[in-house]
Amino acid sequence: MRTVIVVVDGIDEARDLMIVELILRQLYDRGHTVVATSRPEGVQRDDGTLMNTELDNFTILELEPLTKQQQKQAIKSQLSGNEFYDNLDGFSEGREDLG
Repeated sequence: MRTVIVVVDGIDEARDLMIVELILRQLYDRGHTVVATSRPEGVQRDDGTLMNTELDNFTILELEPLTKQQQKQAIKSQLSGNEFYDNLDGFSEGREDLG
C-alpha cells in the first residue's frame, strides 16, 4: 500500500474557506495525510470564526519568526550569484562594518 501526503500551501490565499474545508475533509476522509499551510489570519472566516479544525488528528503549529541571520541565509541561498544581489549584499555588509 502506498502512502500519499498532500501539501496544500497558501490557504490564506483562497477566496472561500468553506471550499478549502470541504477539500481538506474529502482528502482526509479518503485516508490521505494532509499538510496545509497558512498565515494565522488565513484560517479565519469573514465572520471572525476559525476554520473547522475538528478533523481527527488535526494539529495547528505556529512557526517562530526567522532571526535576522536566518533571513539573510534564506535570501542568500536563493539569490547568491545574482549580480544585483551580490552588489547589494556587499554594500549592506560595508554599512554594518561602519556601525
